[in-house]
Amino acid sequence: MIRQNWKELTFIQIGGAICLPLLLIGFEIGRKVSFLPAVGICLVGNGLLTLLAIAIGKLAVRERKTTSECIASILGNRARVLASLLITVSMLSWFAIQTEVIVQDVLLLFGLDQSVAFIFTAFATMLMVSSCLYGLKSIERLSRFATPVMAITLLIAVVCKREGAFATSFENFEALQQGLLVIVGGTIMAIIDLPTFFRTAHSEKEITKASVASFLVGVSFVEIMGAWLSAGTESESLMETLLISQAYLWSVWIAVFIFLAGWTTNVANLYSGGMALTSLLPKLSEKRGILFIGALGLMLSQIQLLGRIEQILEAIAVTTIALGAELARASFMRSVNRRASWVAVVAGTLLGIVELVLGSAMFGSSLLDVFIVTLLLSQLLQKQMRYEDEVRSS
Repeated sequence: MIRQNWKELTFIQIGGAICLPLLLIGFEIGRKVSFLPAVGICLVGNGLLTLLAIAIGKLAVRERKTTSECIASILGNRARVLASLLITVSMLSWFAIQTEVIVQDVLLLFGLDQSVAFIFTAFATMLMVSSCLYGLKSIERLSRFATPVMAITLLIAVVCKREGAFATSFENFEALQQGLLVIVGGTIMAIIDLPTFFRTAHSEKEITKASVASFLVGVSFVEIMGAWLSAGTESESLMETLLISQAYLWSVWIAVFIFLAGWTTNVANLYSGGMALTSLLPKLSEKRGILFIGALGLMLSQIQLLGRIEQILEAIAVTTIALGAELARASFMRSVNRRASWVAVVAGTLLGIVELVLGSAMFGSSLLDVFIVTLLLSQLLQKQMRYEDEVRSS
């Protein structure tokens, strides 16, 4: 297994962070609470995520295993099969969905006909798969190339934004709270899957540096840029704001930005799905796992997957987060009672599914609710069962 320093680990995460979903999170928060409060929310939310990333990343260094395998070391082989299956299906689906979104956005910008959509999708998929075949090193090289281009594009859009006036009110506490929950809930899935990417770190010290650079600095930067773009603007969408000029060359540049942002993000989905598939099917090589996910993703991208399986993906995310919460707990507390852990995971999953059905959440996000409840319940049950064991042994 290769070993990577914090800079190499950070480039992989940053490449995936400079994406339209994170920009959109910042953009929408900026519209609701204005720029300066949005900056504070981004820093606080990503600061909390950074602490969680450090804990889970250090566990990955100790175990030197993927996310599915780390979960298996805590909850047993059944958990490995369940986690591998969930992550494979989730990453495969999101790979197909994001590939479709990238292609449709680029076709729209250039006014191209849908008849060329499949050719462009196949070309994009080929590029993504080829970027993944040589593992984390090739993904890191792609991110090193793409990250400066994407960052420069954001800075140009920010500097050239036509509207400049923005309010700085901190009075809307409910919107501030909701914005903080959106930031944490929007990135927590990526934090849970960090062992797959951080297991190659040289040491735990490199994990701390990479976590701070990736989440506190990198993710915050993207979301703050989104908040700035929304400041004082009357634009209804992020895409409309990015198109600061009607010039054809700028439209081409934005198309390149969208493609690069989607490419670096989707490569992470592809790699994660491939590694989960090889954990599910141990006889399958890493390269074949990536090729399988890429080929199947190309086919699925043709059927407008998001509108068809959105609820299934939400249920998968809820279960994965419940398993991830136990992973996070174990990264802080090394003693594990598997029975207590499974009870907490099942309870957290059921809570998330009930919330999805009812369309409500205690903390503004079902994923966040599942994570918090599973984490706290597991810790309480672990203490209770340890106490019972001590009583029986005395």
